[in-house]
Amino acid sequence: MIEIDKLSFSYDGEKAILTDISFSIKKGEVVAILGPNGSGKTTLLYLLAGIIPHLKKGIIEGTIRIENKEVSKTPFEDIIKKVGFIMHNPEEQFVGLNVKHELLLGISHLSMTEKEEIFNRFVSIFELNNLLFNSPQELSMGQKQKVIMASVVMREPEYIFLDEPFSFLDIHSQKWVCEIIKNLKEKGKTIILSTHKIDLIKDVVDRVVGIKDGKLKFFKPFDNLTQSDYQSLYNIKNT
Repeated sequence: MIEIDKLSFSYDGEKAILTDISFSIKKGEVVAILGPNGSGKTTLLYLLAGIIPHLKKGIIEGTIRIENKEVSKTPFEDIIKKVGFIMHNPEEQFVGLNVKHELLLGISHLSMTEKEEIFNRFVSIFELNNLLFNSPQELSMGQKQKVIMASVVMREPEYIFLDEPFSFLDIHSQKWVCEIIKNLKEKGKTIILSTHKIDLIKDVVDRVVGIKDGKLKFFKPFDNLTQSDYQSLYNIKNT
């Protein structure tokens, strides 16, 4: 269970990024966060993943709890055992010298046998065999995004948060990522992603969150999302 209760946030104490947001997510659900650019989607994911306040600072009101533990008061090293986060810009997250190094960083605590089994399995799943010794500079943005997703998923976190995961991918890769999300859901993982491409995930998403100007506009089952909801959220007028 993820519980967000009366959450408000500001980086400087003056400009509100999020205001009085409350909703809860059941374990195993896939939830999409919708909203125009600048609406606060990324900030909400940073708060859920504990990046705020552990790595980025700001003023938080209200609470976020994951499995009844308040994220802001939980040590970050404990959070990342349960939570995997995939940033919008993979260049900000890629720290390895090459693809192989990046993948091994997240499973360095495992035994040699375990590492080899997991590494080989996910290299195959994510189709990275031909990229293992490529440096970040030799990869396209789409390839970097694929590597980061693999490095996060192979740790097998219970909660996976993705910020605009389709941004740098071609159509084939976008559909491939949808299949990865579907497989993760089948394994009981809880997934929250921000996206504008709701059509891509309509077969896997359970509920949708609509955020505009930092405020919660709706939280409902995907099947109840209307054209009017979407038009209002993105200021689309009927023609």
